[in-house]
Amino acid sequence: MARGFAFVIGIVLLAVGAWGMTSGGHDHFMWFFAVNGLHNLIHSAAGGVALLAAILGERTAQFVCLLLGVLFGLLAVAGFFGVPWVSDPLNLDLADNILHLCVSVGCLFFGGFAPSAVPRA
Repeated sequence: MARGFAFVIGIVLLAVGAWGMTSGGHDHFMWFFAVNGLHNLIHSAAGGVALLAAILGERTAQFVCLLLGVLFGLLAVAGFFGVPWVSDPLNLDLADNILHLCVSVGCLFFGGFAPSAVPRA
């Protein structure tokens, strides 16, 4: 299950990163999400890593999902608390923070708690 989730989230993050890059490299809004060049680059990198993990197999996808889950969770917490050295360079807003939290929960679920991650006796 982690492999399928990593594939989907990888494609979505790559698409969002590419869309953001083509819409401008400056601080701006895509719908109600605040983005900028660095934010888009991070989405693209995370998407590429997730997609590569999906290609490499289930165990790699589980590990990468857990890693991305932790990183996106920390990003969400930093955004919610307005940590300036995180939220300012990435141009984070409330919608970004909520979405990053949702991505974190999904990644943690599929990386660590999905049925395929539970060892069978």
